[in-house]
Amino acid sequence: MRQMRLVYPVPLMCRIAGVSASGYYSWLNRPPSQRSRKEGRLETEIRAAYKRTRETYGPERLQRDLAEHGIQAGVCQIGRIRKKPARFLNHGSLTAFAKMLERHRYGILSHRDYPVHNGKPEGVNNKIKVIRRKACGFHDLRYFTLKIHQAFSN
Repeated sequence: MRQMRLVYPVPLMCRIAGVSASGYYSWLNRPPSQRSRKEGRLETEIRAAYKRTRETYGPERLQRDLAEHGIQAGVCQIGRIRKKPARFLNHGSLTAFAKMLERHRYGILSHRDYPVHNGKPEGVNNKIKVIRRKACGFHDLRYFTLKIHQAFSN
């Protein structure tokens, strides 16, 4: 919401998110919690350990690797941090995919709310195109329209 407030009105976003505007503004001015500061440092360490291990280690092996470097973290905590969206982890193709999803988020969400498909009209258009290709030798427009009616009466 912090990034989108320049584009959309804050009360609208708060209503969509199900939070109060006063709660949003108090959260905005609140300093980061101790847990979020610790997770920020841990995320940096996990990212470094992941690169150091050629990006092949899972959470259990990463936990052992971090313990060897003096950093204590739980397996579930490592797994949760690694599951953060790709834009936070700087992973090439996943970052590109996450950016693409963000660009098309409005269309994806509106399609979920209003599932409108254009399959039927496209099918009709394709049938008409096929009939038109076959109709190159037709000299009468009435015969052509009759062929179209015949194609869709089935």
